[in-house]
Amino acid sequence: MSRVFHPIRLLALVLLLGLLVGVPCAVIAAMGSPFPGLAQLTAAWNERRVPNDLVVRCGLALFAALWAWFALTALAEFAHVRSTRRRSEGRPLAPLEPGAGRWVRGLVRVVAVGAVGASFGALLPTMHSSGADPTPPAVPTTVVPVSAARVDSSSDLAPFAAGLGTALLFSAGAVSLLEARRRRQWRAAGVGARLTPPTAQDVRTETMLRSLSAGECIVRLDIALRAVAADLAAQDAVVLAAVLGDMGEVRLYLRGTAAPSDPRWTVDAHSNSWTLGGAVTLAELAPAARCSPQPCPAMAHLGGSDEGEVFVDIEAIGVLTVQSPWSVPMLRAISCSLALSPLLGGARVLTVGLGAEPDPETSVEAADSLAAAIDAATSSLGSTPAAGSSTFALRARGVGGELWEPFIVVAADQAVSPSIAGQVGAVGAGRGLAVVVDSPGFVDTWTLASHGDHHVLAPLGLRVHPVGLTEHDVAGVYDVLEAATEPLSAHAEVVPISAHALPPLSVEPFGEREWSLLVRVLGQVEVVSCAGQAAAFDRSKSLELVVWLSQHRERSTRGGARTALWDLDVRDATFANVVSDARRALARTVPPPEGEEWIGRTLTEQLPLHPGVVTDAELLSDRVAYSRGLPSVAAIDVLRPGVELLCGLPFADTSYLWTDAEGITSSLVLLATGAAIELANHYLALGDIDGVFWATGQGLKVLAGHEELIALRMRAHSRRGDLAGVRSEWESYERALAADPWAAAEPAPKLVALRRELLAPHTGGPWLDQPPLAAAAAASLRS
Repeated sequence: MSRVFHPIRLLALVLLLGLLVGVPCAVIAAMGSPFPGLAQLTAAWNERRVPNDLVVRCGLALFAALWAWFALTALAEFAHVRSTRRRSEGRPLAPLEPGAGRWVRGLVRVVAVGAVGASFGALLPTMHSSGADPTPPAVPTTVVPVSAARVDSSSDLAPFAAGLGTALLFSAGAVSLLEARRRRQWRAAGVGARLTPPTAQDVRTETMLRSLSAGECIVRLDIALRAVAADLAAQDAVVLAAVLGDMGEVRLYLRGTAAPSDPRWTVDAHSNSWTLGGAVTLAELAPAARCSPQPCPAMAHLGGSDEGEVFVDIEAIGVLTVQSPWSVPMLRAISCSLALSPLLGGARVLTVGLGAEPDPETSVEAADSLAAAIDAATSSLGSTPAAGSSTFALRARGVGGELWEPFIVVAADQAVSPSIAGQVGAVGAGRGLAVVVDSPGFVDTWTLASHGDHHVLAPLGLRVHPVGLTEHDVAGVYDVLEAATEPLSAHAEVVPISAHALPPLSVEPFGEREWSLLVRVLGQVEVVSCAGQAAAFDRSKSLELVVWLSQHRERSTRGGARTALWDLDVRDATFANVVSDARRALARTVPPPEGEEWIGRTLTEQLPLHPGVVTDAELLSDRVAYSRGLPSVAAIDVLRPGVELLCGLPFADTSYLWTDAEGITSSLVLLATGAAIELANHYLALGDIDGVFWATGQGLKVLAGHEELIALRMRAHSRRGDLAGVRSEWESYERALAADPWAAAEPAPKLVALRRELLAPHTGGPWLDQPPLAAAAAASLRS
């Protein structure tokens, strides 16, 4: 007798097999192995803490055990049904008997069904993130593109390889170099110089770099390393790695046993590490830090972990091997962080196979092959490997007055031959040579290896969320840096100064625009009334909003303000509260005209600022524009009240992200220094030396070491016959250059020539052989 085909039974069989096989396969593909690794268990034991990932792994292991129980039960029941039907064909299968066995089977089935739901819930974020059109993140963080093989395209995304928005050391160095280059631009700018507006891409890139606030973090790490260097060196210990916590904690992993002499450091014998609490201030560490140069110049940022940001001293460990499908972006991030690292000093970085052209102002060079890079590095080390001590100890002790610069090689897709391994092994770890590769071949190396959805730094056992950079990321940062090297062009007309000319008859007396509230931006930011009363804001963002509106009158939209003031998406209610607080604070200081408000209410995107709210920069700009072409006496009367408004660098003591990125700070610096130069030249034309010193002093409040302002002060001292004053101004200029963190700046050739001219011996004294005052002023402007 033939059997009747039952499609429902066939469908049930397919569904059962899919649940038994498909679900565990999907979980393993998405989450990796369900069992915790030995490295994770060892790290948890050593650190006496259970990280979140280990809890997840233990939960997955429990799920695997329950799933195996369910699978065995299902298969056993399937076999039982088949055998029963063969023995008693035609009779229906009896239901399960009541009792403990039935309840156990029911419980297993409920647990299995719950596990299936939990598994699919865990898979949903992963499945969503791997879609063809993922939702962009709210934070300014790029993600390193990946695929099953090593890639550099931007089409695929890895959920655990963070990009430019998390490159802490790279961002800190880039911002520091960018500010140094801009100061050089500002110092060399003369009257009439104007800044070329940055592109939209440059604005986005710089905003992202500044949003990290990386400088403060790197300074704390720098000071902490310097503070313990001498103590560790005296006990033959070396820093291998560091973890910088979110609350300022610094944890140093050591090679060698050491006990801190400073009680603010605590010891963990299990992990062989020292920890500094976040409550310890930099001022407390500064006395000890001054006694040592940076002992770990090859400290590289790898990424984040549950404890904080992870740094590794590549030189101290000798060789770091990156084992990951995403090794190329990760190696590029390491090389770039070292290239711009504020800790690196004069060390050299040799890269192989990373593609990007190095910045000429950094110490990065490209090599043709790993063998060529190792040959160049080992030949340049000289006698460092034979110094008899680690370079960490040599730097900490200040041996020979040398910096003992390391040579760092970062190579991608390069085979490691036995001869290369022998060369590196002959030098040894901590002897001046550091190597980072993504190919096997070295022995006794540290590894940063991919394990499913995370990376592990061995031998520490730290789970790391690594940083990776694409060529596009690096090119965008270098475009911003390159734009800061271009000299500023003069667009405003420079009118010759005349000390005795009469003002044109058609010119009306200068009248300052009417205002009720003044937004001060040429120094510390505040809003004041005509009587000098400062507006009190309940929220710091409210003051920033008023400042932003004052600098964007032509395009003051709600969307633009929200984008500029917050690097994260902000709720409508939060933004509305900020706007309301700004309105109330301005109205409490000075009541607005009847029927109007200082920040207008509209039914559109526009958020207009009342014309009665002006900035000190606008008042100064009006006076500068009006004074051009006036004789010196009249020009001084117009300019001096505006120059009196100069109190310091624009937006001083603020952390606004948009002011520097949009070029507003640069434009205001050029306005302020240009006004001070013009006023000083008018005083010089009249022979008022005290006026020259006052005007240039106001300008130097904005930017110390400005070349034209220093030149005017040197000329004024020379007019008085005060050669000591000329030398003093030159020394102040040298101090301003020396304070630059990127100390490659050389004195301006025109100032060198002026110093030589003014200090040259004259038979009649330097103040007797001078051109007429008006001609001297015109010559100063032309220079």
